[in-house]
Amino acid sequence: MTIGNALVMGATGGIGAAFVSHLLKRDDLECLHCCSRSGSAPDNDSRVSSHSVDYDKPETVDALAAALKGEALDLVIIATGLLHSSVPGGDALG
Repeated sequence: MTIGNALVMGATGGIGAAFVSHLLKRDDLECLHCCSRSGSAPDNDSRVSSHSVDYDKPETVDALAAALKGEALDLVIIATGLLHSSVPGGDALG
């Protein structure tokens, strides 16, 4: 499988960061969009574009959609989780 453009949601978490690291080793990667609440991403690679996205805030999702408008994505990885504290009764889960 050839990867040109990829997007990783949850790019700074453990699983997402592992995917980012793996993808950056590939020669066929053209652009990697890294999405996280903080907007941080590896900044030592010109192929990386970081996006601050909080999935509870529709305006940040809209901003991501606008940034990607017209761009074809060959791979999308969703490695997001749900904080127990953001779920009603979630504190009782942990």
